[in-house]
Amino acid sequence: FTPVGSDVRFGLGAIRNVGNNVVGGILASREDHPPASDFNEFLDHVPAVVCNKRVIESLIKAGAFDSMGHTRRGLMEVFETKVDEVLDLKRNAERGQDDLFAEFFGAADDGDAGALAASPVPDLPEWEKMTRLAFEREMLGLYVSDHPLNGLEHVIAANRDLGIQQLLAEDGPREGQVTICGMITGIQRKQTKEGKVWAILTVEDLDASIEVMVFNKAYTPVAMALGTDVIVRIRGRLRERDESV
Repeated sequence: FTPVGSDVRFGLGAIRNVGNNVVGGILASREDHPPASDFNEFLDHVPAVVCNKRVIESLIKAGAFDSMGHTRRGLMEVFETKVDEVLDLKRNAERGQDDLFAEFFGAADDGDAGALAASPVPDLPEWEKMTRLAFEREMLGLYVSDHPLNGLEHVIAANRDLGIQQLLAEDGPREGQVTICGMITGIQRKQTKEGKVWAILTVEDLDASIEVMVFNKAYTPVAMALGTDVIVRIRGRLRERDESV
């Protein structure tokens, strides 16, 4: 992560499924080619190690191609086919078996092979906000382009005693009952020796996140309703964690 003016540059290596070899391949391609203007050109420029379906899917979901003008949904519709096409060409080139007809068909206005290789990314409407952000969080571990709770600040404030950041502050409360409101971003389901199920929820608002332990008696009646991205209002007892244990 690198500060750039008022922004933070998110390194490609921090994206899920994108390793150092892939990042190195992308950087190397920039030395030999001008900036790619679209997704097809990107695949043409980068080496075969980058043209991995899992890698490309992760880059799409993380928003790495947004500046090219494609929607993430449109890229997801075609990336597998395009990766297959370009991999065949790259593997043949690596073996010295360049397609003698590729240049002819690529230059032809009505050549089927050229049209297939350079077929445009479909101009589909973008995913709805919650879907797009859920993929972002899956790939990056956090929301970047937006936050699901943006626009709901008044709802969150009206259903809580304190914000989560206030609870975590050094001068925040350390005991007693308190009500928080936020979105569930993680659930760890646990089981007691007696077989009773309980859970640890990660709940976050626009400022911070906190873990909430929901024991069996409280968890069982609401278990089916709880899930990630669900907005909840929780009243519970504070307990400060003893880090020395």
